[in-house]
Amino acid sequence: MTKLKAFLERLLARLGANRVRLAATFRRWSRHNAVATRSRVRSDQYRLQADEARTAGEPDKARKLDKLAARADRRALRHRAKAQEATAGIKRLKRKIGHLEVTAAEAEAEIQEWKKKNKLDVSIAANKITGGTDKARFILANLLAAQRCASGKRANFYSQPGGYVHDRLFVGEVNGQRSDCSQFTSSVCWTAGLKNPNGDIPWSAGGYTGTQRDTRHGWEVVSEAVMRKRGWGRIVYGGGTGHHTENYIGDGRTIGHGSAPIDEGVVDLFGDGDFTCLVYGG
Repeated sequence: MTKLKAFLERLLARLGANRVRLAATFRRWSRHNAVATRSRVRSDQYRLQADEARTAGEPDKARKLDKLAARADRRALRHRAKAQEATAGIKRLKRKIGHLEVTAAEAEAEIQEWKKKNKLDVSIAANKITGGTDKARFILANLLAAQRCASGKRANFYSQPGGYVHDRLFVGEVNGQRSDCSQFTSSVCWTAGLKNPNGDIPWSAGGYTGTQRDTRHGWEVVSEAVMRKRGWGRIVYGGGTGHHTENYIGDGRTIGHGSAPIDEGVVDLFGDGDFTCLVYGG
């Protein structure tokens, strides 16, 4: 009994420490995300003013405004990178607090069971899943991408700049190609044989959280309760055009690409309830 009590006390202490770390990490994310968003808005304003100056025949003024826009862009990129680092910390701590971390063996077992149960076929080389239902293919695509990242079979890196590809989910993007949250979601949908979450934009043209939040191309905005009941879907976080997206795979679990690894998170990832849920209707 004494040993059990001591163990519980240590567990509670760790949970308490993790919650303190989570609060601090969230504050850091919030600060950097706000600066990045403001800087991006400022950059757009400077560019608009620069174009107006060029139209008015004021090239010197336009050049100055272009420089201000470039400076704002650099500031946005710096703080966006720091926000992404904090996102990784938030996901890691929420997994610890919720006891959601799994071993490589457990992840592999879940994948094999899901494939067998839903009669799914996977082609790693072609980055395609066939058979089963839309839901079954979507969930397996997420699980397998995360498992291949964790096992080193898929590259772990994060990049918003770069050429857009949608057909390398299992083998991974390469240096010079974009590899971020919205690109990951597009790749999952393509691999699972679903319609483009970016709407009528061609697969190869890319997209971002804004196009994945507003589209109705096979997707429908619903309440969190409806998405949870369906057992799968997509989540776009933040107002406006959004700042991050995760894929919902049921049981409160999400998988997304918010930092170098593709890894698990939770529905209310940022703790503010500010997100949009979408489900697929074909």
